Amino acid sequence: MSCNNWEQGSIKIPADQWREFRARIIGAFNRHRHQAFDDATRLHAWVKKNSKGKTTHSAIHEGMNALNLHSCGDDAFYGDFEVEPLLWRIDREGDRIVGNTLIKPQKKAMGLLPLTKDAKIVFGEACIVLRNKEKTVGWSTGENNRAVEAARSHAVAQILFRELNRIQWKRNSGGVFVGNDEYNEDTTDEGGGANYVTARYGPLGNSRN
Repeated sequence: MSCNNWEQGSIKIPADQWREFRARIIGAFNRHRHQAFDDATRLHAWVKKNSKGKTTHSAIHEGMNALNLHSCGDDAFYGDFEVEPLLWRIDREGDRIVGNTLIKPQKKAMGLLPLTKDAKIVFGEACIVLRNKEKTVGWSTGENNRAVEAARSHAVAQILFRELNRIQWKRNSGGVFVGNDEYNEDTTDEGGGANYVTARYGPLGNSRN
């Protein structure tokens, strides 16, 4: 059943666990990008070999099916939007996009992140933000049909929630994620339709009603 929904929030991680938590999340993202790069490289070779008589776009999608790149595993889940950008150079005339050119994937385009700095990790319509000074992790999804389920199915998101469940929570740590959906928003009862808590962590999360 379709349902437009969204989710967002910020969680404070205990100081003594922050460095390991941050490294695990960013490390998962970097592994994901390495996987996407490796698969984009294989896909590029397939397209170069099998594109005769096909448009490049159709060859790419045929190649993704042939190479079984539409898949979900413990450390890799991605769709066309994450693999294809590694295969294209956007051609412009001034500010106007006039086309694109198939290119061999470049390592510099992988977008790897340093393990020790603030980070913003974006996949699809979802985003994870890691802030060193505050020792917080922010999470947000887009608002779309089953946006929360789609965002949480991504491998990096799965690792985020796994790591949150492993934290040894301490005083002044934790927080909540909140969200809403189209069915709840349509509630006509008194007090209905408001945002609700989707996940609670630590003392700060459990202290909120």
